[in-house]
Amino acid sequence: MRRFGFQARGSDHLVEGKPPGDPLVEGKPPGQTHDTYHKYPPIVRIKLDSSLKANDINDGDDVYFQCDVQANPEAFVSWYKDGKELHPETTTAIFFPSGRSLVLRSVTRNSAGEYSCAAFNTEGKSTSEPLMLEIMCESKCSAFNLL
Repeated sequence: MRRFGFQARGSDHLVEGKPPGDPLVEGKPPGQTHDTYHKYPPIVRIKLDSSLKANDINDGDDVYFQCDVQANPEAFVSWYKDGKELHPETTTAIFFPSGRSLVLRSVTRNSAGEYSCAAFNTEGKSTSEPLMLEIMCESKCSAFNLL
């Protein structure tokens, strides 16, 4: 009977039978330096779409949020405004083109508030820091959301 041995080197990238470039291998949490497959709870951050300027969102604009999530296994995302969960609704022009993005169509001053996203998987749940959305109104609007 012959025996075979294998010693991993730094250049070997086999992770529980997963080939190099496998998304589950590449999705390691920040700071993880070894090439092993670990489950971990979500790390979450909310941001406005890069095409938007936070201090220049006007009444009638469309607003796009992104929820950056690092998690393993894959996480499910929920969206919140002022601490209350949002649900897609055609009447209020809120929809989720993907689980990790939120679109508000034709915002009004009622759209202003604190937005956040939360992600959960079998390892835990994490909620982003809130992002304050302020809507600049035309001169016909009264001052709103002054801090």
